Amino acid sequence: MAKLQLAKWDPADSLETEEDMLLYLEIAMEDPFPELIAAVLGDIARAKGSSHISEASFNDGRLERAVQGALRLSPDAAPT
Repeated sequence: MAKLQLAKWDPADSLETEEDMLLYLEIAMEDPFPELIAAVLGDIARAKGSSHISEASFNDGRLERAVQGALRLSPDAAPT
């Protein structure tokens, strides 16, 4: 049987609009594992070309509120 060749895929490459990013984060927040949320936040930061998630925010504040909600779900998050 021949080995299957898979292309390397980075989710950050598929996050083209801020709406894409918000939907991606909202879906991740439905998962009970905070590790997934942390990974998604990293993907969003890379998609925005930012090393600081605080720079990856929407003009209307939706992403910032979603990030704050995600951080509250993580037991390792610092209190805000």
